[in-house]
Amino acid sequence: MAEENDITGIKTHVLNAALSYMGVLVLLPIISGATANPFVKFHAKQGLVLLGGEVLAILASYWLSYLGGILFLLMLLFSIAGLYSSLREEKWHIPVVGILANLFTL
Repeated sequence: MAEENDITGIKTHVLNAALSYMGVLVLLPIISGATANPFVKFHAKQGLVLLGGEVLAILASYWLSYLGGILFLLMLLFSIAGLYSSLREEKWHIPVVGILANLFTL
């Protein structure tokens, strides 16, 4: 079983999974090797897809501000839902994001 983090009181694998939904912080679990844990790997893959979607939303907002704004809001809502599921130690496949995340390996 994973040990609790001394600072936060949260299990280390849960903390790493939660970082996956905080934008560019998704790189921390990947670089640190925490993706050896299947739970962290699941959430890190979804977090990477969401980060890519956020970047695309920002780029789209330059051409079509309305469409980019809606896409960014959708990515933000998915990130919040993913963060919530990771803190509850659940694996929730985010619609479309989960399918795209299963297409690549870490």
